[in-house]
Amino acid sequence: MILSFLVASVSAGPTNTTGIGPSQRPTSSPIIDRCGVDGVVPHSYMVTFLNSNRNSTSRSASLDTEDKLRLLEGWVQQYINPEDTSNGTTRRKLEANSKSTHAMHYFTQTRLAVAIEADKKVAMRMANDPAVSSIEYDCYSRADPDVSLLKNDDSSPGAHDTPDLYKVEAVARRLSVQVGAPWGIDRIGTNGGPTDNNYDDGDLTGKGVRVYIVDAGVQGSHDDFGGRVVNGNTAFAHPECASCQAVNGILPADGIGCSGHGTHVASTVGGLKYGVAKNVTIVPAFSCFKFRCRDGRYVCGSTADIRANLEWVLTDCAAHPEARCVVQRSLSGGYLIEDAALLKANVLVVASAGNSGTDDCGATYDPVTTADKLLVGSTTNLDKASSFSNHGACVHVQAPGSDILAAWVGSSNAATKTISGTSMAAPHVSGVAAQLLAGDSTLSVARVKEIILAAAEVDSIDLTAKAEAANTPNRFLIGGAGIIPFINIPGPPSSPPLPPSAPSPPLAPPPSPSSPSPPSPPPSPPTLPTTAGTCNDVQDSTASSSWKSWCPLSSALPTVRGSLTFSMEWNDQGWGYQKGKVALFAGGDGVMVYTTPNGAPHTLTVFESETIELAAGVKDLIFKYVVGGGGGHSITINNFAWSWSAPAPPLAPPPPLPPSAPPSPPSPPPSPTPTPPPS
Repeated sequence: MILSFLVASVSAGPTNTTGIGPSQRPTSSPIIDRCGVDGVVPHSYMVTFLNSNRNSTSRSASLDTEDKLRLLEGWVQQYINPEDTSNGTTRRKLEANSKSTHAMHYFTQTRLAVAIEADKKVAMRMANDPAVSSIEYDCYSRADPDVSLLKNDDSSPGAHDTPDLYKVEAVARRLSVQVGAPWGIDRIGTNGGPTDNNYDDGDLTGKGVRVYIVDAGVQGSHDDFGGRVVNGNTAFAHPECASCQAVNGILPADGIGCSGHGTHVASTVGGLKYGVAKNVTIVPAFSCFKFRCRDGRYVCGSTADIRANLEWVLTDCAAHPEARCVVQRSLSGGYLIEDAALLKANVLVVASAGNSGTDDCGATYDPVTTADKLLVGSTTNLDKASSFSNHGACVHVQAPGSDILAAWVGSSNAATKTISGTSMAAPHVSGVAAQLLAGDSTLSVARVKEIILAAAEVDSIDLTAKAEAANTPNRFLIGGAGIIPFINIPGPPSSPPLPPSAPSPPLAPPPSPSSPSPPSPPPSPPTLPTTAGTCNDVQDSTASSSWKSWCPLSSALPTVRGSLTFSMEWNDQGWGYQKGKVALFAGGDGVMVYTTPNGAPHTLTVFESETIELAAGVKDLIFKYVVGGGGGHSITINNFAWSWSAPAPPLAPPPPLPPSAPPSPPSPPPSPTPTPPPS
C-alpha cells in the first residue's frame, strides 16, 4: 500500500508502520553506486519506492498519474526544511545550503520514483525510510565523444551545398540512389560489395516512424532535416545550461552555446543528405551537458535527466498510436531500468556501446530485462573496429563510427562536422530500424533486432584482439536496399504455407531400356529418412523454466550434411520479462533458440538464421519448448512444420561416355540453399 503511507512514513522515522517487513529491503550499502567510470553527481539521487512495479496489488495500481504525483510531492515535502524554500518553488544551490532538498523529476510510468537533490545525510535518512525500496546515486553521462575531429566548419566555402535532389520539396518522391553519399551510409548499403560513394535506400525512407533523439537537443531549423523535427521534451532547465536553452528539445536557430552532438546524431538517423532513413519524424529529448566531468571538461550530463526524458518518451509514444517509435541514445551512464519499460511497450532502444575500448557489458546491458535492446560498436572506413570502441558479447552489431560527416549547430542552418565515436555508429542502426518499421509497422522489437542481426555481414570487420577475446560478435550493419531480401513488406501472412521441401535425390539413375548400359555410375547417396513433417499443436499454461520435449525428428539421420528448415506460429502470454522459447536440441545440446514477444503472434519466415546446416553424424534431433517462469504465463504453438534435405555427397565425376552411348541420366538435384523471403 505504498502510496497510502508515503507521507506518514517520514514523521514516523525509520520505524516500519506499514506492514512491509525489513526483509524486503536491501541489506547492503543503503546508497547504490552504478555510475562506473563517469562518476556520481554530487548531492543527486534516485529514490525508488516499494511496490512500485506494475503488478503491485497496492492501491497505487488503481491511482491515476496526478494522484501518484501529488502523493510523491507530499513525501518529498517531509524532507524539506521550511528555511530551504521561498514560496516553496525556488531552486537552491546545495553548496549554499547543505540541508537543501529539491525534487528534480517524478516518475509514475516506468516505476514509482523521484530524482532528488539533497544533502547526503538527508539521503541516508531517505534510504532508511520503510517506504523506500532503493536509493542510488545519480550518475554523470557524456554526450560529446572524446575523439572528435573538425573537418568542416560553418564558414567553409562550398562545403554545405545541398543538391536539389535533397531539397524538402523532393522528399515526397525521390530517387532511391543518393550520389556522393557520406562513407557511412554508402558502406551499410553495399551488402558486401565495394563502396562507390553512392547510397541506395531502396525507397525505405522511414516515413511515419518517430525516432526519439535522447541527447543534447536538435537544431530543428537545419536544412538537413527538411522541417521534420517536431516538438519533443526538455528534461530540466539547469542553471549550468543558461547558455543553451532548448524549448521542447529543439535548440535555438543559431545554435549558440549549444552542443551539436544531438544534431549530428539526428542527421545520421534521418538527414536528407547525411541520413539513413530520409523521411523519419525526428523527436528531440534534451538533456543539459554542461556539468563539470571528472576530467575537468564541462561536457557531462545527468542520468536523472536522461531517465526523465525516457519516461516522457514512453508517454509520448503511447499518445501517437499511428506511429512506431525508436529511441536513439548515444550517451554513457550505464544501464537504465527505463530501457526495459520501453522495450516492454514495443519501443525499440538503440544505444552506443561506449568509447573506452573496454568490455562494459555488465553496466550497459541486462540480457533478461533488455534482451531486445541493440548495442552498437564502431568501425572505420577500412572495415576495422575503431580503436576506442567498446566490445564484448553484448555489442550486437558494428556500424560506421569513425570520421562521420553530418549536420552540426550553426547560424547558417547548413553547418557540418566530422566526428568519431560509437555515438556516431548507433544512429546508423536506428535509421535501419526505422526503415524496417516503416515497411512493416507490425514488427515487434524482438523481430526488428532479429532481422538486423540476420541481415548483417558476418566476419567482415577486423576486430581488435581484445574484442575477439571478449567474444564480440563480428557483425556489420546492412541497411537500405541491402536489407530488403530479409523483410516482408507489408509483412508475413498470418498463416504462411509450409516451406517447400527439397525433393529427395533418386537412389540411382534409371537405366535406359533401349540403349547399351553406360559405364557404372558413381555411388548413389545413402537412403534418406523422412524429409518433412509436422508436429502437434501446443497449448500449455503451466509456468515452468524447464524445457519440455515436444517434437522429435528422425532418430537416425544419415551421416551426411543436410539443411533443416522450419516454420511456426506462436503466442506467448505473461506479465514478466521472461519469454517462452522454442529450441532445437541435437544430441542433448540446444543449437538454436527463438524468443517471442509477449502477447504477440509471431511467424518465423524462411531466411538465413532459420535454416540450420546439420553436421555429419548429427542424430537424435528434437524440438523442445519452455513456457517461462512467473504467474500468468502460457505458450501456444500452431502449424509447426519442418523439412530436411541433403545434397548429394561430393563424389568424383563419372567418366565420359562412349560416343554411341545415350545421353546421361538426370543427375541428382543440386544442394538446396536457403531462400530469402520475398522483398
